[in-house]
Amino acid sequence: MLSEPYYYFYKLTDREWVKALAVYIREGEKQIFLTHGESWEREKWERVCGESFIDLLLPGEYILDVGAWWGNSEAADSFQDFFRLLK
Repeated sequence: MLSEPYYYFYKLTDREWVKALAVYIREGEKQIFLTHGESWEREKWERVCGESFIDLLLPGEYILDVGAWWGNSEAADSFQDFFRLLK
């Protein structure tokens, strides 16, 4: 089984990387959240609609964290990569 990927955008703000945007692909549908700097407290995230989540990012420097996992009940593995993005 392959999980659908996630994308986390961290913005450089006051010399600190702060999570700004989270994107999940679930059953072919994009779920986009403005995180308001809250790393893991999803109840504080704001779900938004939009075709291009890149358009939701403010100008600045970002780190994009892309990940997914795959496996079954006997074995699993994961993928995670990071990219620098200037907007």
